[in-house]
Amino acid sequence: MHSWQVFCRFAPKSRVFCQLGVPKAQIQGKNRRHVAPGSSAQRFVPHNIAAMTDAPDTQIPAENVASPSKRILLGETIGTALLMIGGPGSALLYEGDAKVAVVAACFGLSLALIALVCGPLSGGHVNPAVTLTLWMQKKVETGALGLYIAGQFIGGLIGTIILWGITAGRESVTGYSVSETFSSVANGWGVATGTEGTQYVAYSPGGYGFGSMVIVEVLFTALLCLVVLYTTRKGWSAGLGAASVGITLTLIHLLSIPVDNTSVNPVRSFYPALFSGVDGFVRVWPFFVFPLIGAALASLLYSAIAKSE
Repeated sequence: MHSWQVFCRFAPKSRVFCQLGVPKAQIQGKNRRHVAPGSSAQRFVPHNIAAMTDAPDTQIPAENVASPSKRILLGETIGTALLMIGGPGSALLYEGDAKVAVVAACFGLSLALIALVCGPLSGGHVNPAVTLTLWMQKKVETGALGLYIAGQFIGGLIGTIILWGITAGRESVTGYSVSETFSSVANGWGVATGTEGTQYVAYSPGGYGFGSMVIVEVLFTALLCLVVLYTTRKGWSAGLGAASVGITLTLIHLLSIPVDNTSVNPVRSFYPALFSGVDGFVRVWPFFVFPLIGAALASLLYSAIAKSE
């Protein structure tokens, strides 16, 4: 384990106390000391979706550590860019058999990698819904919400621009269009036909309607956020947490790609809709509303479970 790893002690009412660079004896013992917010002894501790344990008994000098704001912005920007490249990017670039399985696996592997690489920086949320559920559980400070969301949208834009640059290289192919390509990975529901009934656009790969989309977005976002909350509990190693969230996201995509191309993440939905044109952008609002509802539901369910334990 490295010096950035975290020892967390969960006190009653699910309130988490995490300190970095403080000897475990001081945390576990009866004389556990409190480090004042903003003091030189306090280090920024992200609420990692792959919670770290077994912190060392040494402390990195504060002057050698990036500020919390920089760590959040850097972690969320890098992580969300990786998610866009590894997730929607796989759907854009892969043209072989078993595409649903391949895309689902790429989303899951991307998130597992992000949890390990970006977790020590910001927690590796890469999803406003995850940030919301952690904030509701008081695992993210209110003042940091804007940094998380900004980093996620900046990273999403960077990742999408990279994908646009790659796909633009095929414009020489007859009939190939970047906007139509991004439309193929945009989220949606239902179908539409052209003015003369000659064109057929499947906003939902399986032709599912609005109600089906609402159910899968609320249900599966709640599932993802609930797993994330459990990985912040004591006893979850970095590897186990990363594997858990990665497997969960893979399962979610396997089940819901046919319904609406799977969102469970407003940032993932926003940029493909933006790059696909006006029609896709107008239809993006449910993929903000319903994943956030699912995130709030996960927090309420987690609190109810914690009270019963």
